[in-house]
Amino acid sequence: YPGAVTIPRYPGSVTIPRYPGSVTFIPKYPGSVTTIYKVPRLRHLHPQEAIIKLASPLKAPNSIYQALTDPDDQPEERRSLLGGSKVSLTSSERQLRNPHLRRLRQFFRLLYGFYNIPAVKFRYHALAHASLLMLLSYVLVIDFEYSLNTAEAAAYCIICGYLIEEVGELMQCAMYTRLSDYFRSKWNYIDIAALFTAVIGFFLRMGKVAGHMDTVEQRLTMSFNDPGWYLARLFLGISCSLYWIRLLYISTVLETLGPKLKMMAKMITQDLFPFLFILFIFIFAFGVLMYGLLFPNGYYAWNPEQMTVPNILLGMFRICFYSMVGDYSLDAVMGADGCNEILDNKVFNNTQSCPHHVGRYLVPYVILPLYVIITEILLLNLIIALFSRTVEEIDSRSQSLWQFERHDLIQEFQSRSSLPPPFNALDLLRRLVLF
Repeated sequence: YPGAVTIPRYPGSVTIPRYPGSVTFIPKYPGSVTTIYKVPRLRHLHPQEAIIKLASPLKAPNSIYQALTDPDDQPEERRSLLGGSKVSLTSSERQLRNPHLRRLRQFFRLLYGFYNIPAVKFRYHALAHASLLMLLSYVLVIDFEYSLNTAEAAAYCIICGYLIEEVGELMQCAMYTRLSDYFRSKWNYIDIAALFTAVIGFFLRMGKVAGHMDTVEQRLTMSFNDPGWYLARLFLGISCSLYWIRLLYISTVLETLGPKLKMMAKMITQDLFPFLFILFIFIFAFGVLMYGLLFPNGYYAWNPEQMTVPNILLGMFRICFYSMVGDYSLDAVMGADGCNEILDNKVFNNTQSCPHHVGRYLVPYVILPLYVIITEILLLNLIIALFSRTVEEIDSRSQSLWQFERHDLIQEFQSRSSLPPPFNALDLLRRLVLF
């Protein structure tokens, strides 16, 4: 034990640790039977005082007891306790001997230890996260105006607390471990994206803080005729959605939901992303073919107005993607009412969105069914089979994977601040002062 004290000249010398919990005291006398005693807790005693209290009941030799209690051989500050000359106690000794100060110190020590438990930190951080979601959702849906209200200001304060927390975690990884350890956790990518969009939305929103919305007309003008304001709403909405997804980390501690979350993550990274690459190849392959046959050079039938490139790309994606879920866009593929007359009479300068007279039959009866067979029957069933295989693989070892995730979560909250956002700024100030 560090700081252990050994009694010299004692037969079978006894070692007493400085802070013993409960150690075995085995005195040995020549020609006697070994007796075992339990040493009581002597947490607040000096090692020499502990030796005196322990040696006296065991009837140690007088020479040893006198050597231990001789005031001349003791330090000056301990003589008063051993019967020597009276000296004034130090401040630390006075605090230890004062029961009220000792209890108060012990109370704050226990309180600090309680709030540093990872489970307690987790609960308070989860409560702060839920508060942010409620405030930000309320602001975006109901009360997002030029003037800064209380709910919006509170939401920005919590976001600022999360920003401080992420910067601290990033610096801690860079200083003590490796910077790559920070990006090893997939949750940190969501945190960075949520904070980035929230900061952009905040600055776009603060550019309009001097405006007024006193009347209904001003509110409608702001809501529907202000692109900068709508852009701020867009970025804050994306941030709110990411924070809702981030709420899934609460399920990591649950044995029933934790493995399911691990399954979802594996299905997205291992199965969904490769599948989307294959899917987009088929979407653009058939999209270019169908749109080139329906609307040559970006023109509707006998309509002099040419479509723009973004409209062509959106039209291709709309027809191909929604065909996989049952919306085949037959009005756009075969033409709406009145297209028969325009195509038969070749009416020039019309405003209808009519397809080519050959493509309106070739696409819906040949190309579109082939595309539906490949995507709906082949590709969608393929991704379902891949998902099923991943679920079976992870389910066999889901318990161990969940325990690893739970361990990482506990390690994360072990180093987090005891105060949740936005109060973690106070803990940051305390660390800066102590530093």
